[in-house]
Parts: sequence; C-alpha cells; structure tokens
Amino acid sequence: METSIIIPDHVIEDILLRLPVKHLLPWKCVSKHWYALIRDEDFVKKHYHFQYTMHLVDHGDVPLLLDTPSHHHVPAEFRLVSTHGDHDVIVDITPDLERDIPLVIVNEGDELYDHLLWCIGLVNGIVCLLGGHSHLVLWNPATREFKDVPRWPLMPGGRVAQSILGFGFDIQSNDFKILGLIYTTNRDVLKSDYIYEFHVYLLKADSWKRIKNVPRTYLDFELVYTDSYFNNGVHYWPAYELAEMHRDRIVSFNFSSETFKVFEPPIAAGTAVTWYRLRVGKYKEGLALVVTHGSENLETCFEIWAATEFKDDNEVPSSWQLVVKVPPIYSHNTVNISTIRGCGDLLLHIFVHDGDEEWGDVTFNDSGAYLYALSTRTFKYLGFPFNSSFRYMESLFPLSRRLM
Repeated sequence: METSIIIPDHVIEDILLRLPVKHLLPWKCVSKHWYALIRDEDFVKKHYHFQYTMHLVDHGDVPLLLDTPSHHHVPAEFRLVSTHGDHDVIVDITPDLERDIPLVIVNEGDELYDHLLWCIGLVNGIVCLLGGHSHLVLWNPATREFKDVPRWPLMPGGRVAQSILGFGFDIQSNDFKILGLIYTTNRDVLKSDYIYEFHVYLLKADSWKRIKNVPRTYLDFELVYTDSYFNNGVHYWPAYELAEMHRDRIVSFNFSSETFKVFEPPIAAGTAVTWYRLRVGKYKEGLALVVTHGSENLETCFEIWAATEFKDDNEVPSSWQLVVKVPPIYSHNTVNISTIRGCGDLLLHIFVHDGDEEWGDVTFNDSGAYLYALSTRTFKYLGFPFNSSFRYMESLFPLSRRLM
C-alpha cells in the first residue's frame, strides 16, 4: 500500500531557498504551484538574500565581478573572482556575454565592440552595461535574461552631455531603476551655469521620467563604478562643489523616494595632506569611504573610514570610524583601492608607469588587478587588468527578454 507524503509549503520553500539558481530553475516544471512560488517577488528577494548571507557564512565573502572594457575592437572581458578556502578561483564569463549580446543588439552593427562596453552597476544579481555613449543593457548572467533599455530623452538646443550616475533597486516597489544626468549650455560658460536635468529609468514601466523639484545642482559627481549601492535602497557618490573645487561632499540618492541628500565626509579624512581623493565603498557590507592621501615627498597612503551610526532616515551618517590604514607607497605607482572584500583584504588596481615599480619590498612588473592581504601585507597578482568591480551573487530577478 502506497503512502503519500504531504510536505508543508513552508518546508518546500525552505528547501528551495537553499538551491542555487541553476538547480532551482528546472523545478519550475514540477507544478503550477512551484512555478508560481519560484517566480513570486517575495520569494525571489528572499532567495537572493538567503544565498548572499549563506555565501558570506560559508566563504567569508561573495564573488566579485570584474570587467575589462572593450577598446579598439577588442571585446570586453568579464571575470568572477571568488574565495574557496585559502584559494581564489577566477572564472571567465566573457563567453556567456558574447553568446547572448548578438541576440540583443539588433541593427546596431558593431556598436558595442567599436566603442567601450563596461559594467556601470550591479544590483541583486542584475548587471547594468553601457555600450558606446548611451546604449544601456540589463543582464542577468544566471538566468540568461537581457533587457534593452530605451534611449534617453534629450534636452533641446545647445551642447548636451549625459552621464549614468547609478543603478539601484526600489525596495518599496520592487523595481530596478537607473539614474541619469543630462546637462546642457548654449554658450561657453562654467559648469556652474549649466542646465541640469535628472532622469530615472523604471524597469517595470520600461520608460524614463524626469525627476522634478530637484534643486539647482552645484556639485560635480566623481563617477567611479564600484559598490556604491546599499541594501537600504540608497546610492552614494563623492562630489565636490563647483565654486570651491576642493570642498568635498558625499551625495546620496534614495531610489524609492527619488530624493537627493548632501553631507560632509569625516573632517579628519582630509587634513594635513597636500591632496586627497575620496571614493565610496563597502566595509563589512556597510558604507565606507576610501581616502587616498598624497604629500609633497610623493608618499601616498590610504585610509578606510566606516560609517558607524546613521540619522533617523538611515541614509546620512552621523558618526565615522577609521578602521584601516594602509602603509605608505614610496614610488610613482598609480594605486587605487577598488573594493574591500568581506574577509578584509583589498582589491587594488595598480598601474605600472615605466618598468618595474616598487612598494616597500615588493616589485611590480605588470599593471592590473592585485589582492592585498592586510594581515600579512602580501600581494597576489590576478593576471589581468580591470576597470570596475562589484559584489555578485546569482539571482532569480526577472528581466523581460529570456534567451534560453
């Protein structure tokens, strides 16, 4: 006599949350109920955050997506760098991109390969790609889904320039959004006299809209494409006032309320140096500032400041703490900290200008990606150059065009 076993829905959901995307997708064929569950917005979010958290627990970090932009007809390259025990594993996912991009770009010729193609944002497993000057594509590498983003609106008259400021997720409407800046002027004047417009693309509506009631901007954004979006739905950038070129600010944008806020970095981060530069990053999943200090004797050092407390709106930091100080560099290397890994190590981009370069007792022969272990002060060359880096975890978040 056969006995049927009925598994409660919450047990089924708990099991499915533990499956990676590639193993989970075939289970949509089991039944209509399972199909609806796996496509449910709440389940998709829970699955992503569960997988992300478990990866941090098991490996101390999540993979990093690094891109090398295309140039001079050389295709872009994309790699995943992940930690497994004491080893770093590098997986080239360029073939995945090349397999699907021709199916997405229709009647565009070789635009994406004639011009730069690079990653300008990565949120919840969805990659935002910019090709040429204005061609935007969203890509989910795990599900092989792509979405062409409609062309930007244009302002009439004058010289027009466009910038993608950020890619984020509206946690209230469960929608992906892209923030763009368009500015123009009819004469040769200072940037402070430009006419600015901010536009937001909404994936669900598949359209752009202008953000109204935005105060006249007096800031110039320092755009570095890295992990500057956070799970509270807020994106951060360093910026400076046009009237006072060295007066730095941090700007935040809430993708749900579609509002900006401007605040000052920690005062001690920019004192007693000839020059310094700010970059926004993550430290243990929280907001951090990477500060590069320079002095007259060509000595360069780095500090990482972590936000420890926030105001009531949970957007603007009210307290900062210096958590990492990297020993000085005594050479002509160009060194940038791209990100702070979950294990505390730094991903560096080091550019060797002419011949071998030195950092203390270490000699660098090649430009490109390096991992720097703070605990042992040792370097590991990854063997390739890169432009941007983002934390990446596979997700089920859907896009409108499926290529499988």
